Amino acid sequence: MLPKKNRLTLKADFQTVLKQGKIQHTKYYAFSYIITEKPEKRVGMIVSNKISKKAVERNKIRRAARAAAQEMLENLPSGILGVFLAKPQANLQTHGVLNKDAREVLTKVS
Repeated sequence: MLPKKNRLTLKADFQTVLKQGKIQHTKYYAFSYIITEKPEKRVGMIVSNKISKKAVERNKIRRAARAAAQEMLENLPSGILGVFLAKPQANLQTHGVLNKDAREVLTKVS
């Protein structure tokens, strides 16, 4: 589980990252991020109801991104605020494939 201090939770932070951030794409995720002056690294996830109406499936996609973020946390630049945006194709994939894709996008950023 991603430590609480590394979670992006405020709506204002999500909006700032989405409006001002750079975007990296992979097959199943888009990752929007900005680098701030603060030393903390925080990551959030957005999985829309358009991806799946079932909460179980949306949570599977979130868990895969969260696990990848936790693994790659020390490799991310200091002061990063990032948001994973799930793409519609993510709904049909397994946890392992989603995790690999999320790690790939984080590698592009670091």
